[in-house]
Amino acid sequence: MRFVERQVQIVTTSDGTVNPALAADVMWKLPRVARSAAFMAIRGSGAFPGRRPGWAERIAEIRFAGTASHGSTMSLRYSLPTLVEAAPDLLGQSNLFRPPPPADATALDMLAFAVHEVANDNAESQAYDEHVLRLLASLGKAVDDLGPIVLPAWARDEEGTTLDNPIIERARGLQRRTPPPMPWRIVGELDMIRASTQEFGLLLADGTLLPGIYEGDAAELATLLRSEVVAAGLLVFRASGRPLRLEANTICAAGHEAPMWREFPPPQTVTAAVPSLRRRQTPQTGLGAMFGQWPGDEDDEVIAAELARIS
Repeated sequence: MRFVERQVQIVTTSDGTVNPALAADVMWKLPRVARSAAFMAIRGSGAFPGRRPGWAERIAEIRFAGTASHGSTMSLRYSLPTLVEAAPDLLGQSNLFRPPPPADATALDMLAFAVHEVANDNAESQAYDEHVLRLLASLGKAVDDLGPIVLPAWARDEEGTTLDNPIIERARGLQRRTPPPMPWRIVGELDMIRASTQEFGLLLADGTLLPGIYEGDAAELATLLRSEVVAAGLLVFRASGRPLRLEANTICAAGHEAPMWREFPPPQTVTAAVPSLRRRQTPQTGLGAMFGQWPGDEDDEVIAAELARIS
């Protein structure tokens, strides 16, 4: 398998030297989040639990090739395959859910695209899910202490895609806005099966095509293709609150299902994060401002008499 090189730059605020522990953290985490972004581009899910197929193992093969320092910039060199080199059969197939990545794109390029979408606050994007956002946010400590991380340019006329503190905060904000997965079952026509990535598509009554990932062997669903099925599992949402995919653990022929299971689930919203509502209490704010205060103008004798009357 042929490998290409991509460089990632850390723009430090010092003389180009960095804390080795933080640099090692970046070297280790960047391939993880890049793999996750590449999995999103190919199968619509940043996580890949269990045993990975050959194409996923090839995409995950990201090698560290050394460093170089130029003034206040440290370059990290990675050697990795292009997605079409790692998964030629998959990239040659049409996909109803996502546009194909560029032919020469690598996992690091797909990470740059995900960062580009986060920077634009695209809550409808399919370039990331909660898993990708969480891995991106985990780079916050390194960005705080080392400086911005410049990824390969996503558009050819750009100098690079910068991962800095504002984008880390935007990733955390999108994470907070993403509703948690919820158990769901839905009836639709099994319109598409992609056994190599465990993907399927459900054509719903309103014409919507709902993407899904089947936890079992997708080849088992061949006899149900073009027929009405009921799929049950976890419904995963976008940051906008609209469904992103259904992670189905069961798919079977539909029977006399209740009408509610034939409707597309409504957009979900999340409540404000409790930590964001907390404010430091002072003698003049919160409960401190209430202590010793009585909302009426009654004196102590009137209050004592009223308490004696009702006790």
